[in-house]
Amino acid sequence: KMDLDQLYHYVKHRLAVAGYRGVEVFNRSVCKELFKATMGTPRMVNVLCHKSLMLVYGEGVASVSKKHMKLAIQDTDACVQSSGFSWGYIATTMMVAGLILGGLFYAKGAGLV
Repeated sequence: KMDLDQLYHYVKHRLAVAGYRGVEVFNRSVCKELFKATMGTPRMVNVLCHKSLMLVYGEGVASVSKKHMKLAIQDTDACVQSSGFSWGYIATTMMVAGLILGGLFYAKGAGLV
């Protein structure tokens, strides 16, 4: 596995070996997203770079953005997905707790408990 700096240079090297000599395609910020998702595993780095390059090609732009990389990550099950805070889980928990408490108050008021 690679650390973040090694990953950045690895991606640059792979592009150079492929013959690319243009503007920077994967900047450090994009490589940071790539590292978080792959933990530096070369095979996964290759997969995500390929997917993000396909997105860039489809849009006709010259470099991969964080948006492209995040889309590639979301499309790849083997990646570490960022665990963003979800209000959905909290809302569901609150609703279930409310139903349980409501049921207990109803049962107590009706003399069932």
